[in-house]
Amino acid sequence: MAVWRRWLEGVAFVVLPAIAIAVLAWIVSRQVPYGAELHGFEAALLDHARRWHEGAPVYGPPDVLFTPLLYAPGFWWATAAVGSVVGLDLTAARIVSALALVGALACLFDLARRLTGDWRYGVLATGFYTATFAVAQGRATIGLVDGPATALALGATVALSRMQSWRGATVAGLLLVATAFTKQNMLVLVVAAGVWTALYRRHLLWPLIGVTGIVGVGLATWLILSTDGWFAVYVIRIPLAVPWRWGAVGGFPLTDLRPVWPALLVVAAAVLWPRRESERVTAQESLAVLIVTALLVSSWLGRLHQGGHVNALIAAMAGVALALSVAAHRLAPKLAAASRTRLGYVHVPLIVIVQFALLAYDPRAYVPPTTGDADVAAIRSDLRALPRPLFLPGDGYWLDAVTGAESFATNDLGYLKSEPWYTEILQASDRAVLEGRYAAVVLPSFLVDAYRDELAPHYRFDRWVGPTDRPVGIRHTDLVGWRTYPYAVFLRTP
Repeated sequence: MAVWRRWLEGVAFVVLPAIAIAVLAWIVSRQVPYGAELHGFEAALLDHARRWHEGAPVYGPPDVLFTPLLYAPGFWWATAAVGSVVGLDLTAARIVSALALVGALACLFDLARRLTGDWRYGVLATGFYTATFAVAQGRATIGLVDGPATALALGATVALSRMQSWRGATVAGLLLVATAFTKQNMLVLVVAAGVWTALYRRHLLWPLIGVTGIVGVGLATWLILSTDGWFAVYVIRIPLAVPWRWGAVGGFPLTDLRPVWPALLVVAAAVLWPRRESERVTAQESLAVLIVTALLVSSWLGRLHQGGHVNALIAAMAGVALALSVAAHRLAPKLAAASRTRLGYVHVPLIVIVQFALLAYDPRAYVPPTTGDADVAAIRSDLRALPRPLFLPGDGYWLDAVTGAESFATNDLGYLKSEPWYTEILQASDRAVLEGRYAAVVLPSFLVDAYRDELAPHYRFDRWVGPTDRPVGIRHTDLVGWRTYPYAVFLRTP
């Protein structure tokens, strides 16, 4: 191999991916110990893990104090398990996501290396996945479900690719169940796994179906029966009742995937390039195609969901990373053979280099401020000193005990307006505030304008708590790394 080609491919397939991995590792090391939320759902999900750890019900009738989020329990089960060792706080949730990230990178490396026979393309797959960090606004590494769900999906793929006996089918089946019970739209992966096993591992189809079916259905049945059916309400009924955003049908490929169009160009060229009769699709290649498709479809479904945010793109980025590594390996020699010149090896590495350049981001935007811990301590001290009972919607994590911490999922109850408890829960919440039952009401800055008029008859604004160097009304929940928002304190008038 010519020196210039070795240098070019080294930059494209090793150096840039290694830089992307190192940058993300630095970000994660700063995020994990940070004491405040990096996303609005982190604290809510942590509350779920705490309730599970303490034996309190998670799925139950909606209540002013707690309404669960519309997720299966896999992530907060894992958080509760880690929290029992290191302490149940935001760090425990982020450790779960950090370990999931390491697992996802290991699986991508293993899959790409075995599909190409070249370790450099394993590095490319892992580095490209980390380079897409900003596409999902940094949500793969914080205390949310999408990163762990993606890691479990990739782990199931590795298990499928290696299974040769009923023991391998058992491992693959358990990982598939864990994936689906971490995020529901990953059920498409279960379907893809079944199709591939039926085509290439037919003798293991029934063991795989048996393990997946018995464990999955058994776990769902237990959760439904033990919660008097509320598990099905929150995890199945409400998500199915949420309308779809039809603009996402075209918006997903045209807008969401726009940052990775160069990678998709390489993948499309490799797929559409005519194969010789001797080039048959192997079982491993077919598995990669099905899994990549399933990951893209799961992200597409997530974005079609009216509540689907950019964290739904994490699975798609893992799929594109795997597809790019395999496609880059296959396309370069084909271009060289077609052009009958050594320059045929230039195009793919150059496209990969351009792709990494387009994904470049400022890592400082995702690193919490050095004053963050002090800010958090000051806010908690001020809030604990307020008179009780206290109403603090949406942020139960801030205090050891909050008498009115509503979950973010309260608004989702509106999709089942026909249920009698829908009106009751909203009226109970509003009535408690409007009638002045709380000694103090604390509102994040972005909720102040919405509630100020309703509070006026019984409450007066007292002061701001927390950092005041940011404009009031700006949310921090869509950008990782901002310090927590200021809180407005309203005290009940005599």
